[in-house]
Amino acid sequence: MMLFFIFVLLAVAFARKEKCDEHSHYHACGTSCPETCENYRDPFEECIYPCSPGCHCDPGFIKAKTGKCVRPENCPRTDDVREKNCFEPPKKGLCKDSLSRWYYDSNSGQCREFIYGGCEGNGNSYMTFHECMEYCAVDCYAKPDPGQCYTNMPRYYYDDLEEACKLFIYGGCGGNTNNFVTIEECYGNCGKRTRFYLLNKYPYFEISIIIHNEDL
Repeated sequence: MMLFFIFVLLAVAFARKEKCDEHSHYHACGTSCPETCENYRDPFEECIYPCSPGCHCDPGFIKAKTGKCVRPENCPRTDDVREKNCFEPPKKGLCKDSLSRWYYDSNSGQCREFIYGGCEGNGNSYMTFHECMEYCAVDCYAKPDPGQCYTNMPRYYYDDLEEACKLFIYGGCGGNTNNFVTIEECYGNCGKRTRFYLLNKYPYFEISIIIHNEDL
């Protein structure tokens, strides 16, 4: 039975054989847990998922978020600097100006206004609410992105048009930040943010929207 399954898989893969990008090759039964720029430093774990047909990186190359195969030393820089900045407390600084700035409050997942003195601040300081949210916050307005891997993991994303969290299938690597393990985590991060974002974007209009989590 197993041999028949493999034969069918190979036949289908051959029929659907695709052209691969540079530094990659087609494999009818390649790993479903490829090395990526996000996981190649992690301890080795045996892949428990069935093999899958498709383009796989050549030896010595791993997948970047773009889907391209690159050498590990050429992986894009990580988000360590961004994470450090966004988790710092707001800092007024030593100068005496009273400048309006925005900082990211990691406890609430929102950007809030504060007064900046003009010097000796830190990285958690943005000119506008929108700049702050785009840099630090989970992107609740991004379309669901399965990524470049093939593990078929159930995840949730926030649909800003319907103001609801919905199920989608995530491949296991890459993608974007509109990706949550549980529906509760999805609403916790994005259910509040829809109202907060709109009230800041349209301060002169009365906005009435229904959200699933009213505890603002």
